[in-house]
Amino acid sequence: KIENTDLNINMDGTESSIVVESDLNPEIKRPHNFLMFNRRMRSHRIVLTSLFGLDFINENLISFDYNHAHDPPDEDFFIYRVLDKYVDRCIFNMKEIIEKKPISFIDFKNVYDTIGFGCEVKDPYLNSYIHITSETNFNEAGVYFSEKTWKPILNLQPFIMLNYQNSLKYLKDLGFKTFHPFINEDYDKIEDSRERISFIYEEIMRINSFPKEVIHQWYYEIKDILIYNKNHALKHIGDYMLNIEKNYLNSIIDYVESDKNN
Repeated sequence: KIENTDLNINMDGTESSIVVESDLNPEIKRPHNFLMFNRRMRSHRIVLTSLFGLDFINENLISFDYNHAHDPPDEDFFIYRVLDKYVDRCIFNMKEIIEKKPISFIDFKNVYDTIGFGCEVKDPYLNSYIHITSETNFNEAGVYFSEKTWKPILNLQPFIMLNYQNSLKYLKDLGFKTFHPFINEDYDKIEDSRERISFIYEEIMRINSFPKEVIHQWYYEIKDILIYNKNHALKHIGDYMLNIEKNYLNSIIDYVESDKNN
């Protein structure tokens, strides 16, 4: 841990904390299967929470603030964002969420006022098993890894990636390990965003139907992978990251020069 400086203080003045290996206790079963942080209610976050519905939301750790959602939960919104068989479910669930639970918070009450790094509390990670990583991009072209990707890795959690196509592929290209076959990661290959988010929803619900003991046992079976991923992420600082970026830029230059010569 860094010495007590502003880097250890959260936005609300509390001391920040992240999960370390000594926090893991196989004798303690965690109360929730899934953890999902949502700040700005982008369209893919609205769709997935509406697919879940209130029962799933109340059983797991899902944050959101629909006072900051700009798109109304009508048929036109959902018909282009989820498979036809789920449109009616989404409309019903979203109306119920807006009516009965428009705000859901996990650690910081003012969900919309939270920031990227600077809101570090380890308890939610220790009270759940699998992170639903709701990245910035989903429908928009391009894989983007923000702090949302690195937080579960640094807090020793496996994850399901709500991101653009091939996000897991690019993470693995960077040397990280993922969690197939317990988690069916075929969603990463799906180009159509309606099919991809529907597949992700179905996979989450499949895992959520498992007995708690099964998920708990699996979590501790992959402990070495979680520790590896965290250590690998921490390597990406200083000269290590500079060399990666330099090699990447050189590959672009080589490609451009080769194309010009052809």
